[in-house]
Amino acid sequence: MDNFGTDGDSDIYLQGINISAFNMTTQLSSGSNTTDSAPFAEPRPLYGFIIWFSFGIIGNCTAVAILLQNRNKHKWKVFYKLVLLLALSDFTAQMVTLPIMFSAYRNSNILEKERLLCIIMSTTTIVTSLMSVLFVCLMSIDRVVASWCPIFYRNKLTSCHVVIAVTLVIVMSFCVGILPLLGINKHQVQRERTWCFVDIQPKEKHDRAFLILSASIGISAVLSMLILNGMVIYRLCQRYRKAQQPQNRRISRIPRVSSGVKNIQNIVFLMMIMTIFISSWIPVIIRFLYNAIDGSEVDHELDTNAVAMTVMHQVLNPWIYIIMQDCLFSRCLEYARKHSKRGSIFHRILEDSETKRMDTGFEFDTEQREIASRK
Repeated sequence: MDNFGTDGDSDIYLQGINISAFNMTTQLSSGSNTTDSAPFAEPRPLYGFIIWFSFGIIGNCTAVAILLQNRNKHKWKVFYKLVLLLALSDFTAQMVTLPIMFSAYRNSNILEKERLLCIIMSTTTIVTSLMSVLFVCLMSIDRVVASWCPIFYRNKLTSCHVVIAVTLVIVMSFCVGILPLLGINKHQVQRERTWCFVDIQPKEKHDRAFLILSASIGISAVLSMLILNGMVIYRLCQRYRKAQQPQNRRISRIPRVSSGVKNIQNIVFLMMIMTIFISSWIPVIIRFLYNAIDGSEVDHELDTNAVAMTVMHQVLNPWIYIIMQDCLFSRCLEYARKHSKRGSIFHRILEDSETKRMDTGFEFDTEQREIASRK
């Protein structure tokens, strides 16, 4: 009887263990839909994000303020409208994601419990990043049309064309941003539990398609910027060579002909922004393509760093515009002319600019004398 009772108690005990184990397994599997399967990682210091995002917010606000202050000077031409949209897009991304990130630092489980916050943060990051890239591409297209087809640019390009192009950029960015909500990839909490993004290491084919699509857009944008800016620089150099020819030297002094200083300024601005985009997007493009095509070796650290670098352009873009203001840019050109050989492009730019001012002043004096003689 004792043995029988002991065996019965042991059977009941084992059944209890099995039931408890089954319940634990069920709870874990049910919770895996809303949590990140990647291993936990220690969050990065909060003060670094505060400094970084403060730097970006101040830069974007300053850039917008400068654009509004100089509106009578640039008259809201297409290029400056796109610069404003770029600054507003970057500013929106920071203002949406920053409070959510601070909340996640205070409560590491908030993004797992409040699924809506995770979706908003991830979608905003995707949409604004794509909008920034595509706005820079539009800026490059604007410079190409202005340099290669100036008559069409002045007479045919209207605000309606700009509205259509900007609308297409916004619609395309939102269409890509909502794909994870439609079942193509998914939003998930990342390893630090302080930010959300899509699944960077997907297993399903339709989830990998999102990474391929994002990488394709990034590659197309980078190549387009390189080609378009190269075309503008080639056209600008071609004009300078033509203007330096003896038969065209007199014509090039007419004040109506642009000296090219503003074009050079816009090109340098585009090149600097393009450099930041390439340095911030190439790592994530490589990781996206690798994980989508192969994905046999998982490297959480590389993937996390690559995605984090894509936010870099949203912070640095406005500061490039601030640095590229007329007074500072003119000083940089003057410094380059002093430290370069005679006949270099810096000498030509500034000499053309000075000639334009002298000729404009001469014509103004002549006009005043004619008016006085008539009186």
